[in-house]
Amino acid sequence: MQEWLFHVWTNLTLKLLFTLTVKHPREYTVLSNTLVSSEDTDMRGNTTTTFITTPKMSTYLVSVIISKFVVALTGNEDQYEFKIFTRQSVRNLTNKVVGPYYSKIIAKLNDFTGVTYENISNIQCYQVAINDYYPYSMGEFGLFMYRESDILDEGDKTSPRDTQNILMTMAYKLSHQWFGGDISTKWWSDVWANEAVSTYLKYFIPHQINNEFDLAYQFVVEVIQNALQLDALPVIRPFLQTNLMSRLPEIFNTN
Repeated sequence: MQEWLFHVWTNLTLKLLFTLTVKHPREYTVLSNTLVSSEDTDMRGNTTTTFITTPKMSTYLVSVIISKFVVALTGNEDQYEFKIFTRQSVRNLTNKVVGPYYSKIIAKLNDFTGVTYENISNIQCYQVAINDYYPYSMGEFGLFMYRESDILDEGDKTSPRDTQNILMTMAYKLSHQWFGGDISTKWWSDVWANEAVSTYLKYFIPHQINNEFDLAYQFVVEVIQNALQLDALPVIRPFLQTNLMSRLPEIFNTN
């Protein structure tokens, strides 16, 4: 997004403050990385939404969503503001997994990092379920986007495997608030570290909350053994330094 919005090349060591203002038709809702500061609607029916200035953050994390999504779930924590946004037709599909577990995931991440969510200086914690979302982004900050299948449940019909997937995806996404959001590597060549930590946490945070899935053991089979198998392939590159945008995808086969 930052390439066309800011016309810049992201240097991860240079973080900025952003104050975003978006003008949009009033029937649409606008979300960004921080809470709304003000909303004004003119006589033509256009609304101007301004957001609270962000903490210092990398440009590639800046996000804006314009949609007709509705609030499906609102948390009751005083320390941070938790909400889930979905399409109207699926707003009732968040009560089986996300509702009971989101605060436990955040509490475990607080304990693991030693930094509470609210002390990152961004109390917004919005989850957005998108039916045609392609999970390309490497990290998010205050605004976390999911495919619907990765966060919505089917009530009592939800299988253990689907429950596990939702817990793992949430732990992975939310961990980026700390790793990649609050702190980041100095350059793109080292961005694998953000993904490595989040991959570890998506197994071990849910395991601490509900160990019936044996996710700590699944980590050995699905991650460690798979990494060793991939590392033996002749096409796998060692860690490399890159300064070209076109070569960024190459560094992810070194994870």
